[in-house]
Amino acid sequence: MVSGYLAPNMDEGFYRVVVTHLDGVPVISRPNYELAPGRYQFTVAELIDSPRLKVKLAARAPKTLTIDVKSNQRYHIGAQFNQDKVYRGLSSDYWQPVVWSQEQHECELIPSEGID
Repeated sequence: MVSGYLAPNMDEGFYRVVVTHLDGVPVISRPNYELAPGRYQFTVAELIDSPRLKVKLAARAPKTLTIDVKSNQRYHIGAQFNQDKVYRGLSSDYWQPVVWSQEQHECELIPSEGID
């Protein structure tokens, strides 16, 4: 399971993200993505709300994060704000998508019922 609902610790430089695409397909962002084991590519937009962020709106573009989802694991995703420098203008290096926490979680995929 991949989750984006928990608010990460901003004091450690982590912020929330919103998922825009899953494996290149547009999605409506939701708190959890229950997925079968495998490799997935999430396109995410950062939700960094910091007075230290001085980049132009055009620099705030989505980025991709690839996750190898394993059985019975929950991956909490977010944006890591690189606070070591002041970023201005069109630099997109101020953040990267990350798995900021991973934990054991019993998951059970419920098969979707087809229409006969």
